[in-house]
Amino acid sequence: MKKFKFSFFELLLIFAVTAIFAGVLIPVLQAAQQAQEKASCADQSRKLGAAFAAFAENNDGYLPRTQLGAEEKINGQIVLWTYNMINKGFISNENLICPDGFELLGDSWAKGKIRSLRSAKKNSDVFSYSFYGYNAIGAGGGYFGSKPVKLANISKIILTADSWDGNNYKIARYIGSSVIADKPTAGRGMVYPLHDGKATVLWSDGSVSDEVGGDFPHEAWEHGVFAVKSNWKSVK
Repeated sequence: MKKFKFSFFELLLIFAVTAIFAGVLIPVLQAAQQAQEKASCADQSRKLGAAFAAFAENNDGYLPRTQLGAEEKINGQIVLWTYNMINKGFISNENLICPDGFELLGDSWAKGKIRSLRSAKKNSDVFSYSFYGYNAIGAGGGYFGSKPVKLANISKIILTADSWDGNNYKIARYIGSSVIADKPTAGRGMVYPLHDGKATVLWSDGSVSDEVGGDFPHEAWEHGVFAVKSNWKSVK
């Protein structure tokens, strides 16, 4: 077998070329991974849109509430839309997880350690984890659900979006809030630009787009929709 002998300077040259190649290739691979994760997040949002449409089709055209009423608690715990829709078979746990968010969760919330939403029977509000927040002001409306056809300019009203929760300190995480609003309050998070300064937003007409930052105009939340009682219903 023929053996090759390299001088010290030739070895240095080989190492230098290898380092340069790695320096060029690694950012390309990272960019490709980020693009794939963003596409996956958009795909997840589209699946959520289809699930909301299916829910509405089976509930006289009404979207689900962000949470069920006090009389429908499980072991004294609030039942959020996530568990409600999973329990009824419209979505699965995987539909609520954005791959790009795992890096931001830290070790305690590393991939594979996200708590199963199907185990929410004992503590449904804590276990109803989601990277995607549901619009609590317009589409979800707290204890009421809306009819999409009654919402004005539905292509400009947020249905769900990448979210963060700065109020929930008990389980030491900030990325992901099941419910969002234009201002952070107890139990409500806000839109979070998870993908390189952009947030993946599912609009009420089913379309998906990447939006810069987390501030949206007043009409994106549709405050006025509940001024008309015919626009909402206490759906389960």
